[in-house]
Amino acid sequence: SCLKKPDLFRRGGYHRDLQEIRWLLDNVESWNAESRISSVSAYSILEAIVLFFDCLPDSLFPSQLYSTIMDASKSFKNSLEIYNCLPEINANVFVYLITFLKLVHSHSSENDTDLPLFADTFADVLIKPPAALSLSQIPKSDRDSKRKFLGYFLANDVSHLFQIDLLLTRDEYPLLARHLEKWRIYTM
Repeated sequence: SCLKKPDLFRRGGYHRDLQEIRWLLDNVESWNAESRISSVSAYSILEAIVLFFDCLPDSLFPSQLYSTIMDASKSFKNSLEIYNCLPEINANVFVYLITFLKLVHSHSSENDTDLPLFADTFADVLIKPPAALSLSQIPKSDRDSKRKFLGYFLANDVSHLFQIDLLLTRDEYPLLARHLEKWRIYTM
């Protein structure tokens, strides 16, 4: 099983695999998923997930919530309030990601993962500061606050937080396509 591979989220993927994943996403209607995806390493798939979130025009937690998230990282209750401010699709993608990471962690004895590793891996790609802030204006403590914020969701049951079915409507495909196009440019 891919979930049992050692060093998940600690090893990077392969450029060739990332190109294959990009092709699969671009040609979703014309491929046989099982035969094509089986040639791609688990490390590459996990790296593609991180790259996808990193390339979104605005992070999963919109940048206008950044300072509020830094303040909310003091408790799970406050963090849940921030979660409740997310647009529906962002909220569900976040819960889906957290649920997936918990599934990966359920094999931690084989894959050497832990919850702090996930918080560290995703902190900067899920929670980005507003573009107007320069690096010198961002306190070093913000990174710890982001990890703590994500850690609350990783350490607690979040399955009850799903708001809608994750299936995209036909109108949402162009938005997703724009996000994927930015990811495509990044991985070329």
